[in-house]
Amino acid sequence: MLNQSTEPIWIAAAWLTLSAFLLLAALHLAFTGRRFEVRAMVSHGGQREVAALGIEAALAVIACLIFGVVLFSLASGQPLALRVGFGAAGSTVLFTSAWWFFSWLRDISNLQTAQFRIWRKRAHLVGARLRKHMDEPAIRFELCRHATDALDALMAAVYSRDESAKWVCSASILPAHIGHPHGYEGLDLSMLDPYRPHISVRHPGLALFPMPVSGDRLEWFAVTLPREGGLSAESRSFLELCALQAGAALNSVGAASAFAAEKAALMADERERQLWRSALARLIPPDLPDVAGLDYGAEYWRGQSPQGQFLDLIALPKGALGIVLAEVESTGMEAAVQIAQLQVLLRSRFQAYAEDLAELLQSTERALLSSSERPFPVRLFCARYSPANRMLTYVNAGAVPPLLLHREPDGAQVLRLPESSKAMAAEPPTAFRIAEVVLQPGDLVAVASLSLLQNPSADPAEPLSDSRLADSLMRWEDRRASDHVRLVFRTIEENAPSPSADRALILLKAV
Repeated sequence: MLNQSTEPIWIAAAWLTLSAFLLLAALHLAFTGRRFEVRAMVSHGGQREVAALGIEAALAVIACLIFGVVLFSLASGQPLALRVGFGAAGSTVLFTSAWWFFSWLRDISNLQTAQFRIWRKRAHLVGARLRKHMDEPAIRFELCRHATDALDALMAAVYSRDESAKWVCSASILPAHIGHPHGYEGLDLSMLDPYRPHISVRHPGLALFPMPVSGDRLEWFAVTLPREGGLSAESRSFLELCALQAGAALNSVGAASAFAAEKAALMADERERQLWRSALARLIPPDLPDVAGLDYGAEYWRGQSPQGQFLDLIALPKGALGIVLAEVESTGMEAAVQIAQLQVLLRSRFQAYAEDLAELLQSTERALLSSSERPFPVRLFCARYSPANRMLTYVNAGAVPPLLLHREPDGAQVLRLPESSKAMAAEPPTAFRIAEVVLQPGDLVAVASLSLLQNPSADPAEPLSDSRLADSLMRWEDRRASDHVRLVFRTIEENAPSPSADRALILLKAV
C-alpha cells in the first residue's frame, strides 16, 4: 500500500505524463501533414462565420489545461486565489513555450522544404540540359561540370566498367589540383547498396552516387568535397537526382543509338535486296527451243527473302536441251556477281562441252577459282537431254535430288535421282560423276530448289515436302508442263510460310 502522502504525487505524475503525451501527439499531427478539424458557427454581432479548430491545437490546449489542474491540486494547502493563479500561470507558460517550440520547428521545416525545392529544381534543370546531348561522353562530362559548379567540389568523376570488368574513370572535372581521379580496380562497387550514396573509407570526403543506366548496367558518380565541408541533406538530394537523371539520359541515348543502328541495318539490308534483285533481273533469260519428245516448263518465283539461285534452259546442237538449276550458299552483292558469272560460264561451256558434262563443270569451277580466291560453294544440277535416244545425262553436285515419276501399267512409281557429287567449289577440285536415265513416254522429272521443298526429309504431312510435290505432280500430269509448273507453284504458295523465299522449279515431261 502506498503512503497517503505520496498518493497525490503519483496522481500528478500520471496526469503530467498524459499532458506530455498529448503535446507530442499534437506535434506529430502538425508535422506529418495529417489534419482533423472541428468546424463550429461563431457569431460576431449579426454575422455568423465558420471557424475551424484543428485537432492538434485542441490536444495542445487540453494538455496545458491538465498541467494547470495538476499545479492547482499540488498547491492544496494554499489560499484559493494563489492556487488558481499558480495553475493559470503554469498553463500559460506551458502553452507559450509549446507555441514557440512549434513555431520554431515549423520555420525550420519550411526553410528546409524551400531549400529542398530549390535544389531539386536545380537538379531538374541539370537533367534538362543533359537530355539535350546525344553523346554519352558529353553527358558524363556535363554532369561533372554542373556538380562542381553547384557545390565547389574538388573533383567530380563518373566511373564505368571497361572491357576487363574494372572500374575506370570515364569522365572527370578537377577544378582544384588534387591529382588524378581515384581508381577502383580492386573495389567491387556493385556490392554496395545502389539506393543511397556511400563515403569511401579510403578517400575521406568522396561521395559515391549510383547511376542506373539500364537494368544490367550501372555507373557511379563520385564527388570529392573539401575536408572541412560535407554533404548537406539538400546537396545530397541534388547529387542523387543528378545521378539518376544522367543515368536516364545515358539510357535514352543508348536506346536511341540502338534503334538508329537497327534502322540503318534494315535500310542497308533493303538496299542490298534491291541491288540483288536488280542484278538477278539482268540474268540472261532461259532459251525455250522446241525439243522432240519433250514437253518442259520452268518457273522462278522471287519471294520476300532473296536467295542465291537461278535456273537456265539452253538450246544445244542436234536439238538437245541444256538444263541448269544452281544455288549459291550465300546472299549479297558478291553472291549476285558470282551467280551472273556462273551463268555466263555455263552457257559458254555448254556450246563447247555439251557431250562431256564432267569437263564442262571442271572448266567452270577452274574459271570461278581463278576469278575469286574463295568463291561461294554452289549446289548445282546440270543436265543434257538428247531427243535421239531420250537420254537425260546429268550431274547432281549437292543439289536437291530431283523426283522422277515413272508410269507403269499398274500405277506410278516415285523415284529420286541420287546425288552424284559434292557441291561445286566446296572442296576443289571436285570430282563430278556422270549419271544417266532414259525417259519413257509419260515420265515426269521435277528439278526443285531447296527453298521450294524446305526440307526434303520432312514429314509427309508437312507442307512443302517432296511427298506433297509428288502428289501435286500426279494430280495435274495431264496438263502441259508450263501450266503444270504454275499450278504446283500456286499450291506451294498457299501453304508457304511468311516471309517466303525465292523458289525455282523445272519440269520435264516425256511425250
